[in-house]
Amino acid sequence: MAAAALIIAILALLVAGASAAFARRAVAIEEDRRLEERRPRFNATARVDDASSEPYKGILTLTLESDEPLAEVSVVIADGMGVSFNKNVFGVAPTRPGNVALEGFVYNHYTGEPSGMKPRDPETWALEIQRHRKSSVRLDIVCGAEDGASWDVALIVDVTASPIEYYR
Repeated sequence: MAAAALIIAILALLVAGASAAFARRAVAIEEDRRLEERRPRFNATARVDDASSEPYKGILTLTLESDEPLAEVSVVIADGMGVSFNKNVFGVAPTRPGNVALEGFVYNHYTGEPSGMKPRDPETWALEIQRHRKSSVRLDIVCGAEDGASWDVALIVDVTASPIEYYR
């Protein structure tokens, strides 16, 4: 009789342990789902503004379309696309002389320091655009919320030409 009670107790412990493991896994799945639901959505445009000399001058505009503000946002332009940030302005990560600037960040317009992004509030960066470039560029956006959550977002953006460029 005591052996049967011992076996039942051991089985109960095993079932409780399995239940706890299942509950932890369910909580992790739910946290991942909530994080994915909060994933920021962006809209971006890249356009040539001045095609009078090479590199052409352009503008990248990035708008946060989702409702949650972000504490930090950095943008990397995929290399080899013929598009880069103008390295002589705020919001661009420093590069070595002779290198193109491919990393930018959202910054405080008064201090130049990195900052966050509000929903539907566009951020812009000056671009240098080569005449022979890809028709679209890939932006790799790394962003974080105020609670420490972070996401990597990839975005393909068409580079639209100015009317002047069509006649070159």
